[in-house]
Amino acid sequence: MTGIMWLFFLLSGCVVGPDYERPQVVTDNEVTKTLNLHPDSRQVVDFQKFQDETLNALIQQALKSNLSVRQAVAALRAARYALHIDIAGLAPTLDATAQYQEIRNSRNMETLLKEDSYQLGIDASWELDIFGHQQRLIEQTAAEGAKSLANLNNVLVSLCAEIARVYYDLRLNEILIKKTKDNIKIQKELQHITNDLYSNGLTDKINLNEADYLTKNTQANIPVMEQKIVANKVALSLLLGILPDEVERYLNVKKDNPIAHVLTYDINSFYTLNADVIRERPDVQMAEADLIGANAAIGVAVAELYPQISFAGLFGFEALKNKPVLNHASWMYELIPSVKLPVFHFGALKNNVLIQKAKKEMALAAYEQAILQAIADIKNALTALNQEQKHNEYLKKAYDRITKAAELTRSKYKAGLINYSQVLDAEERRLSAQTNWLSSNAALYQNIVNFYKVIGVFPK
Repeated sequence: MTGIMWLFFLLSGCVVGPDYERPQVVTDNEVTKTLNLHPDSRQVVDFQKFQDETLNALIQQALKSNLSVRQAVAALRAARYALHIDIAGLAPTLDATAQYQEIRNSRNMETLLKEDSYQLGIDASWELDIFGHQQRLIEQTAAEGAKSLANLNNVLVSLCAEIARVYYDLRLNEILIKKTKDNIKIQKELQHITNDLYSNGLTDKINLNEADYLTKNTQANIPVMEQKIVANKVALSLLLGILPDEVERYLNVKKDNPIAHVLTYDINSFYTLNADVIRERPDVQMAEADLIGANAAIGVAVAELYPQISFAGLFGFEALKNKPVLNHASWMYELIPSVKLPVFHFGALKNNVLIQKAKKEMALAAYEQAILQAIADIKNALTALNQEQKHNEYLKKAYDRITKAAELTRSKYKAGLINYSQVLDAEERRLSAQTNWLSSNAALYQNIVNFYKVIGVFPK
């Protein structure tokens, strides 16, 4: 019996089904060339940090109370527990048993039997994983655990990115309101000058109405922006998992509005990436986990074509009521080896193997798609960063020029050298240029946020 057991242990290394090998969708050289990367192993890539205390406070609170994070964490725990269960399937199972039996035959039986007995023991069973059915099942469950971990990372990255996007949109609307109110002060001053000129007969009603139009038209923008701010705060409350009224205390951490300044950064630092960046994205890791699980499922299906060998047994003590139970003479055991060999299943087992192979093809296509999508996302993010930086520089210059022009126009108007229509035209263009430039400032932040998201990380 001992020799047979050792033989079974030796055979347990025979794991059927294909071993997983990561498919090469694109080479590292192709990735580097496509994305114009210049990785440098000697340099630690130091991505642009926002260093915004308010944003950090929002993110820290979200990591504690966001409901999607809680769901992802619970799913990860469940996946790890499932893996422990499958690993336990490699070992024998032991159950303690205790039994009392009382027999009283009918008086109409030829032999009147009266018997009371006790039984104490250990019930054991063990299925030998000779062809790797359980090991492949463990691989499949481990892949589900890896997918749950990648999903948690994906939730965290997406959450941080969305909080930052909404936060910078909120800050944009706040500074637009502030600038709008500053502009209204200037326009009311011009309107007061126009009223004086009209009272003295130095201008007509057209200029008077135009001055009033400019002020009222500018004031009309404030309610729209205030509504956007409310929407931003509500969105943040959902991301943080708190009530809308509680958001305000996190927004008061830092008063300085980052959108008031141009975000300066070294665009070249974003290109010092390793080609592995595409495989480190959480969504790509999730797709690969699906592929690993699908590959393991083939092994599980193939193993079902082979014999299953198991042992069952009962070890313990057994005695009648009038005999001592815990005694050497009461020792008993049962050993039941069994072999189950699939013979005829109408092709169901073989078709199941074909099904799992087809599912692997589906998972492979999804993995390849995830790789290509990662390359496309990073390409677009880097392009957007480059172009928005150039866009911002032109907008800032345009805003500076029109601001000077508007100041000169107001001075000439106050001196009575031009009519108000020219002031109106200059002010409208200045307001438009100001809004465009501030919006571009916010876009720079949001494009960097998107870059962090598409490479699967976020600055802390």
